[in-house]
Amino acid sequence: MANDFSPPRRMSTAIQSFVIRNKPTVDIVLHDQQDAYIHSYTTLDRIEGHVMMKFDKDTSFDDLSILFEGQSDTFVEKVATTAPTTGRTEGKHVFLKLIQPMQASAYPANKIFQANKAYSFDFTFVVPEKLLPQVCRHAVEHEQVRTVHQQVPPSLGDPLSSGNGQSLLSDFCPEMARVRYSIRVKVVKQRMLNHDTSEQIVVASQSLRLRILPAKDEEPPMNVAEDDDDYTLRKEKDVRKGLLKLGKIGRLVAEASQPRSLQLHPLRSTDTSPVTTSTTISLRFDPACPDQPPPSLGNCTTKLMISTCFGASAFPWIPRRKGSNIWDTYRGSYSEPLDLSSRCISTVQWERHESTTSDSETHTRQTSTESSRSASLSIFKTPASSQSYTPGSPFWIARISVPISLPPNKVFVPTFHTCIISRLYSLEVSISYSAPSPSIITPHVTLKIPIDIAAKGNPDARPSISDGEAAAIAAREAMMNEATEFLQQRLTSLPSPAYEERLPIESLGQGLHEELHEPPGYSPFGTLRGGGLSMQASAQVMC
Repeated sequence: MANDFSPPRRMSTAIQSFVIRNKPTVDIVLHDQQDAYIHSYTTLDRIEGHVMMKFDKDTSFDDLSILFEGQSDTFVEKVATTAPTTGRTEGKHVFLKLIQPMQASAYPANKIFQANKAYSFDFTFVVPEKLLPQVCRHAVEHEQVRTVHQQVPPSLGDPLSSGNGQSLLSDFCPEMARVRYSIRVKVVKQRMLNHDTSEQIVVASQSLRLRILPAKDEEPPMNVAEDDDDYTLRKEKDVRKGLLKLGKIGRLVAEASQPRSLQLHPLRSTDTSPVTTSTTISLRFDPACPDQPPPSLGNCTTKLMISTCFGASAFPWIPRRKGSNIWDTYRGSYSEPLDLSSRCISTVQWERHESTTSDSETHTRQTSTESSRSASLSIFKTPASSQSYTPGSPFWIARISVPISLPPNKVFVPTFHTCIISRLYSLEVSISYSAPSPSIITPHVTLKIPIDIAAKGNPDARPSISDGEAAAIAAREAMMNEATEFLQQRLTSLPSPAYEERLPIESLGQGLHEELHEPPGYSPFGTLRGGGLSMQASAQVMC
């Protein structure tokens, strides 16, 4: 029996080239952070590097682009009563796109990459201080919202770049919000479909994620209203005794001062000290009877509330943690608490104060709203009296200094607001106390304080300007110095009495006052009748 050996089929040239062909090699190399685990930059930092390309066969192309891009991505889950309408709405916002200029001489001859030949293209980008005005074109309730939206946001929620520059750590961001930065390289070729239309074919592409932590200045204290849902700077509570809490021994008032911002250390800083700030809680106890002692203080617990607001559509206002509608299918928020500290404050001493006239006047004329707004003005300010305070009665005062320190094993980003993503922080301070008689549940009073997180920039970074811009700045500074010296000379020299003259104001009003019906007892231009006193306008001309 003869064996029938069929000759193997040979692949067609097109299929063989498609199967055997290797993917082009594209590598993005950063010059200053080649060995960094996470490539991190801040405001005005220069991102310098080069792109290496290599193809296994001659490849023609039409365009090569190197971009530094920043993009926000969000999605909001739709919750409805009927299953078919349940889904998600997504949002995308490219707020930054810097393109590396390419000279024609940098391209290979005839725009053809030769096989097995390495090509290198340099790039340089600078992290901007702010975004261009056209990134925020939607309607806003106030122009301040547009100004805030033009600030450069930090990297947020990106699992490939969240960390402290040395390791990956969580930044408390939900999966519904992302802020990403990357260096993107793309080689494209146009292919004609017919004589009128064409399509773009990506020949090679590559991207490299970056972590951007921009510098952010400290924000001033917020003006918190009494009925604010997110923040509570002042709170009153009855202090009761007994197991059933039937007897009232007085009323406790707690006020908080807004702390200064938490300043994050600059990137690549060797400073290992913790990021800290502090606030002061002022307590006031108005007893029901003059001989009633104040309650004993227990523990002071601090908690940082980290809130992320996101939307598939742009925010026309500055979002709030509790200000969003739960039925809004285009916006949402996510909050996560972080315990900071808990310490005993039983050694804090109460001070007895006798009633004064100023305190009684403050009780009658200062509302709770005014005291809530002024709670952060001074840590030594005596809290306003409670609603049940009887003028003329003594009261007790205690002050607690509350340190705030961020844990080093967590990652925090500055407070920021973009068109579709915002990051907010608030501090919850809970103070427990006990009445003279025992009780089952330990009572406490809780304050919710707004707190801002700022970030220091690179102290060595300087804006890159051209020679013409530097000359214009120098000329402007010289002109301002000359004008300042000129004004100082004129302001310090007294005018001579010889140059004092009166303006003929009376002549300016002739014919005008005749048509007006003057009230009885008055004449125009401030001349008082019957008193022998007249008011005349004069001007001094200084030369």
